Amino acid sequence: KNVCELVRDAGDPPGKLAAATRLAEIGQRQIPNVQNPTLEAMAVLGQRPVVDFLLGLAENAQVGDAQRTAALEALAGKVGPADVDRLLAIGANERAPVDARWEALGLLGDRRDASILPRLWPLLATPEKRVRLQVGQLILNLGGPGAVSDFLHRLPATGRTEYHEDEVNQ
Repeated sequence: KNVCELVRDAGDPPGKLAAATRLAEIGQRQIPNVQNPTLEAMAVLGQRPVVDFLLGLAENAQVGDAQRTAALEALAGKVGPADVDRLLAIGANERAPVDARWEALGLLGDRRDASILPRLWPLLATPEKRVRLQVGQLILNLGGPGAVSDFLHRLPATGRTEYHEDEVNQ
């Protein structure tokens, strides 16, 4: 109930910032089991304190896989240039849940920032098929036709590499 009231009452920019700060404090007290209404309110409200909290939650190995992924889902449309390094680190972290890695890379794609392409190439070598699929789509979407040749040359070429069905059929 408190969370819903915070979101409802946040009107002007200072009010939204205050509500976001309070929401991040509420979420901090709920770790490692942040409640869904709190995450939903954060998804609606956004603001820097909420973005920082959600990225921290997604990075926290002590939090369950589903919550780490839900934290990233709540960031849709709310990440900026300051968040790129953290999202790339989550996407590259082989100990992070695959779904969280997928979401982090998807958020990078939403930014449409081709300057991250050099940092994506190494992720094509990941053994995780779903992550490699997301990285490949991201590289081709951001790099356009000019990236195709380089993309094909950088794909893992070992006989042991297994590809996701969607990687092969696209």
